[in-house]
Amino acid sequence: MKWVASWVVLIFWLTPGGAVPAPAQESSPSPEQRLRERVDGVYQLFVTGQWRAVMNFLTEDSKDIWFGLPKGKMDSFEIQEIRIDPDGQRADVKVMSTFRIPQVDAPFHQPQNSEWFYQEGDWFLKLKEPKSLLETMMSQNAQNPIIVQPPLVFDENPVKIPAAPDGESVTVKVPFRNDTPTAVAVRELATSCQCLKAVMDPLIIPAQSGGVLSITFTPPANFASGRTPAVHALLAPSMYLLNLPLVIKEE
Repeated sequence: MKWVASWVVLIFWLTPGGAVPAPAQESSPSPEQRLRERVDGVYQLFVTGQWRAVMNFLTEDSKDIWFGLPKGKMDSFEIQEIRIDPDGQRADVKVMSTFRIPQVDAPFHQPQNSEWFYQEGDWFLKLKEPKSLLETMMSQNAQNPIIVQPPLVFDENPVKIPAAPDGESVTVKVPFRNDTPTAVAVRELATSCQCLKAVMDPLIIPAQSGGVLSITFTPPANFASGRTPAVHALLAPSMYLLNLPLVIKEE
């Protein structure tokens, strides 16, 4: 490569005494640069599915948590924010992740917040005991409510349930319909109290189709008639948080 040789000769002659200068030593990356490298490294493993290698990025007390977590590949990710504490020992990182759910065409985009600690000369990811995605979305929605068009329309909202005599169970069935142009998938389904059980059929509702929500109510001994229990669900692909209240009718 002649042009490389030419530059070497030029530097030689521009250096006093004709000596070739020693190569500059590479500076160590800043704490933020190193943290960015570590975050990028572990999320690349989430994309490729190399789950064992993730252990090299975790704090010691996070490894058992990671072992028990369900795992699924991401499509892609983008580091959005890195905030290092003034003492340089801890950091908050925000990453936007993109992933898919079987039988749903549209990809999902979800922010992920993580906590990192500087230990033994490097950054390590600390995991917390996991919450369900539904619990996470409910918490986020409580802090930053998002108003969007509900993907499912129920024949009753709120749902009226007759009071069961002598604490007996009573079941009501509520038809619903998907009037959106895409299929809707029930990602998670839960209720606000143990006195309720909910079943949705089907769990994947094609466009312009419908189904039935079955709710069984068993009032506990100390149940107050003024309470308003509810059915919750996370509906994909819009990640809509369903909150369907129930009204217990007095006989």
